[in-house]
Amino acid sequence: MLTTVLLMQLAAGEVPLEVREQARVRGGIHFAVTGAVSGHAVGFGPGLSAELGATFADRFSAVVRGTVGTIRVSTVATIGLGLDYAFSDRWSLGIQPSIGLVGGLFYGAGDLPLSLAIFAPVRLVFAPLTRPGDQVVRRGLVIFLEAGPGFGLVMGSGFRRPSVGPSPFSLEAAIGVGYAVW
Repeated sequence: MLTTVLLMQLAAGEVPLEVREQARVRGGIHFAVTGAVSGHAVGFGPGLSAELGATFADRFSAVVRGTVGTIRVSTVATIGLGLDYAFSDRWSLGIQPSIGLVGGLFYGAGDLPLSLAIFAPVRLVFAPLTRPGDQVVRRGLVIFLEAGPGFGLVMGSGFRRPSVGPSPFSLEAAIGVGYAVW
């Protein structure tokens, strides 16, 4: 009976639910604008965000995600493990505990403050196009917004500021657009 139903769905051009629920690779690359503050270290700038992981049961995903944004003297760089849930083919929500560097990282920024921080942003993703019935994976344009609190672990003071201890409050945010397969 199940075989007959599967054959009827395939003949109608639809992928059976059992096939969509199998584990599969997930990945994406996005242009992003990111910013963060941790103690007296501030970082922001345009950059890239990339992810690689797996989707399970067509709804749950675990991904390693990294984001870098810089204007040379001010940088935000984060890497973390994202856990996402897809509410539909268009909307998903996730949390991404990550570690990041905030502040002056590159040449010419040595006199600016720098912070190593742990962040826990929430990421909302919108895909304008839905998946056709004959495709197993979702793919295409995605737009994301993420924001969340953090905790500064180590603070470098730069040349012009005195050293300070850990920052009890840090904040990170990013917005981006790109291509993903999930």
